[in-house]
Amino acid sequence: MASVKKKNNKSHEETTSRQVETNLTTMKVYSERTNNARTTSQGPQDSVQNAPQQDKHKPIKQEPSK
Repeated sequence: MASVKKKNNKSHEETTSRQVETNLTTMKVYSERTNNARTTSQGPQDSVQNAPQQDKHKPIKQEPSK
């Protein structure tokens, strides 16, 4: 039974870390899409304004996962 518990805990940790990676990847892809769309429609200035906002959001998401 103890070995089964260890397996479950390990897989849960792996799942959590994978979810965090997936979330970060999704954010990157989404921000790239948003930047591309806004750069196309409104010009480069808007995407320059978006960059600091994305940098603000990334650490906020990473802190709770630690």
